[in-house]
Amino acid sequence: MGAGGGAAGLVAGGTLGAACGVPFSLFTFGLSIPVGAAVGSAAGLCAGAITGGTAGLVGGGAAGYKIHQKKDSIAEGFSAAAGTISDVRGMAAEKASVYKMKVVDSTAASASLVRSAFVGGTGGADEGK
Repeated sequence: MGAGGGAAGLVAGGTLGAACGVPFSLFTFGLSIPVGAAVGSAAGLCAGAITGGTAGLVGGGAAGYKIHQKKDSIAEGFSAAAGTISDVRGMAAEKASVYKMKVVDSTAASASLVRSAFVGGTGGADEGK
């Protein structure tokens, strides 16, 4: 969150710094605009990074605290999910085995049919005799 805050602060600070430099541009021949943008960007970057980092620290701490409080129920849920996945894996392996046997039987029957058509016959050469 700190990097995002820093980037937002950089853009916002640069914009505000350039806007603050516009009134003085008559006296500085326009140099106050980029100088104001640079100073504003630097200040915005620092302020945004600090603000984002603080928000991330507090949010992460709160999330970690809540997760630590509920670690037992999370572990139970994980165990239940792991058991369900194991059951589904077993059923999938069983179905795959059944389908494999069907394919093997079907392939064997097809091969036997093709062999009997080509190997067992004469190809029609002896029909005229």
